[in-house]
Amino acid sequence: MNFARLGCLTLLIALEGVLAAAPGKRYPRCMAGERAVPPDDCGGPHGYAQLLDIPAQPDDPEHAESLEWATSIKGRRDPFDPEAFGEQQIKFANPAPRLKQLLAHLASRR
Repeated sequence: MNFARLGCLTLLIALEGVLAAAPGKRYPRCMAGERAVPPDDCGGPHGYAQLLDIPAQPDDPEHAESLEWATSIKGRRDPFDPEAFGEQQIKFANPAPRLKQLLAHLASRR
């Protein structure tokens, strides 16, 4: 589920400085972040909120089943950890197609 499309996921992007490019690195790149992305089909914001509560409640009857389900999503190798964040997993889309669409839209409005 694409929470961003539903307006349920808030992203804060902060430019903290501009550094010289390091040799051999690809840009743009993510340097840090917080929390794991919601698994697909987790039940929307409400389902994700419940999933976040489950690790803290090992006595919950759904604890083991929910963690097993979240871990199995998209071939995860490690148990689901809602606090985990992997900056290497962040992929930046090529902005050129969107820019082209925007410019075509603006030109059509003239």
